[in-house]
Amino acid sequence: MNIFVGKRLVIISTTDYTHYGPGYGQTRAQNLSENEEYARTHDKPILQSILANHPEQLLETQIRTQNSMCGLWPSLIIMILSKILNNHKGQWHLLCYNISSEVLKRGKDVCGFASFVYSNTL
Repeated sequence: MNIFVGKRLVIISTTDYTHYGPGYGQTRAQNLSENEEYARTHDKPILQSILANHPEQLLETQIRTQNSMCGLWPSLIIMILSKILNNHKGQWHLLCYNISSEVLKRGKDVCGFASFVYSNTL
């Protein structure tokens, strides 16, 4: 029996994604705007997998792209948990996505960050 049936379920998740630039070992990545675009392009399929609440696709995309996402395993666990606890209902919504250099410029290194909320009532 699921104790969450008929109740509001909310999960908030955040992690960092693509790390790119000279400080991360890409010595030829000397253009900040190109590095930002690289991060956005490489994060997009990862973010889409999360929004689709498709943990298998997230894992496959991570393996295929070798994205430097730090929170892969916690993200997979909460995606699976959200399905189990809410009987495959509900949806993930992107709260915010930014590149680190949009918040704080520190050389040519960039990192993508995103936060999501999962709810059965949004």
